[in-house]
Amino acid sequence: HGFDNLRLFKGIKLDQKSRKINILAGKIVKNNGVFHVDVELCDDEKKGHGNNSAHAKAKAILSDHLANPPDFQQPHRDELLPYPKSIEEVYGKILFHGTALRGIKAIKGLSPRWMAADLSSAPPPGKWITAPLRSRWISDPMILDCAFQMAIVWSFEQKGMVCLPSYCGTYRQFCRQFPKEGVRAFFEITDAGSRMLRGDFTFIDAKGLVSAKITGYEAIMDTALSSAFKARNAA
Repeated sequence: HGFDNLRLFKGIKLDQKSRKINILAGKIVKNNGVFHVDVELCDDEKKGHGNNSAHAKAKAILSDHLANPPDFQQPHRDELLPYPKSIEEVYGKILFHGTALRGIKAIKGLSPRWMAADLSSAPPPGKWITAPLRSRWISDPMILDCAFQMAIVWSFEQKGMVCLPSYCGTYRQFCRQFPKEGVRAFFEITDAGSRMLRGDFTFIDAKGLVSAKITGYEAIMDTALSSAFKARNAA
């Protein structure tokens, strides 16, 4: 059904032909009709908790049924200003993502408080993973990654620097599977200081129903990241 308190500590650098990563799960605890379990992604060579090997941690929320989607009031047209750049410009000059992760189809508007974009769903797991555990995604990695891409575009346009995610307070999903045709995502900015960006994401389907929500998203903005993004783009 989702997760709580996702913290991203450091990226996984794919600088070798292969690398082993541990996916750890703690004890399952029942709480108000759902199950909580601590999960962690860490280096294989430094096994166990309580060390500096962790790349990410969160509390997974498991349930045998999905909650009804909440209501969502979309921003008015005058709250979303037209965005002038093409998607080709966005991926060529702002973002660093390669062809497989270029899932932003169209940016519908951007303003100091809001951003809206149409996002593509991921291809089947077999396209990205050798011998996947499932034939379809439980969540959608393309859509979630594109939400973080949206935050990069917003911070570039509004603050003059790019950003990387560091924390998500909650993620809740209200559908068994994201629509194959993709979703429209709304990013509401709740705070943007000199280095920290905070906001919430809402993903809606073609009928206007909420497919999922991210609340309490945080990203670190830094002018030094721009050169790193450009280097990846050049590569």
